[in-house]
Amino acid sequence: MAKAPAKNTNKTIPLTGKDKVSVADFLKSVDNPQRVADCRAVMKLMAQATGKRAKLWGTSIIGFGDYHYTYDSGREGDMPRIAISPRKQHLVLYIMPGFEELQGLAAKLGKHKVGKSCLYVNKLDDLHLPTLTKMITKSVQIMDKRYPQTAISKTKAVAKRSKSPAKAKTPASKRNSMNYESAREYFLSKPEAWLDYPFGPDTCVPKVRKKMFATLGEELDKGKRLARINLKCEPNEALLLRDLFEAVIPGYHMNKTHWNTVLLDGSVPRGELERMIDNSYALVAKSLPKAERVAMEVKYGKEALYGPTPSE
Repeated sequence: MAKAPAKNTNKTIPLTGKDKVSVADFLKSVDNPQRVADCRAVMKLMAQATGKRAKLWGTSIIGFGDYHYTYDSGREGDMPRIAISPRKQHLVLYIMPGFEELQGLAAKLGKHKVGKSCLYVNKLDDLHLPTLTKMITKSVQIMDKRYPQTAISKTKAVAKRSKSPAKAKTPASKRNSMNYESAREYFLSKPEAWLDYPFGPDTCVPKVRKKMFATLGEELDKGKRLARINLKCEPNEALLLRDLFEAVIPGYHMNKTHWNTVLLDGSVPRGELERMIDNSYALVAKSLPKAERVAMEVKYGKEALYGPTPSE
């Protein structure tokens, strides 16, 4: 089997923002003056809505504020309350609560596209600025209601765990991460999940019914076995995760828009890995034929298939 891709060499900026690269330095590196100008204009709106200073999350996401989410199952993590990224194709606004409660404003916004929690804009002139201002303000208000505490100390703790590659000699189980065996076990804990080996004994393919929701394999890395998994995700989240975690890279031998490869080197906390796996499983389970999907919902319940909703 082909050799696994090398790790992403871009340095992951800690979630605390304490790094040599500042937001200003990052914006200077963006080779699109108009996009930078639009980004700065939206940043002012986000700063006004949150009362927070801009902070670089990962390598290209400018966030304002933060929140610590915890699911009923115990899985948890940290994200910005609202964010923006001047990407090559679009100016991307991360509207973290999604658009269900913002549909009325979205209809008046102007030319744009949306993902699950992303607003894609070609240029700011395409939008109705007062409506955008209301949308940003409303988004922050929704997040403040859902997550009234920022839990800065927890954010720092997660950031420290995310920087753990320096402790590579510590067993993954002691770092509360995953290895090949624990990932395989977690895959099989999902309803009606089973393992197929269509590519030979070195790569297993977890499936729900007849549909693949991941791959799991191992390769030699500096003389040691390193496991890696391919997971499906929303395109906007795929980019976000690649920015936040050095061990998350574009899908290896997969559609790079919809799949990520995660290197199980201990740098990604177990809770975040479980969340990624749950999300991949949920996306595929939702795409099953209706009769199969409904039968599984009745048997196992929607939460077991699609995951718990964030705690208020």
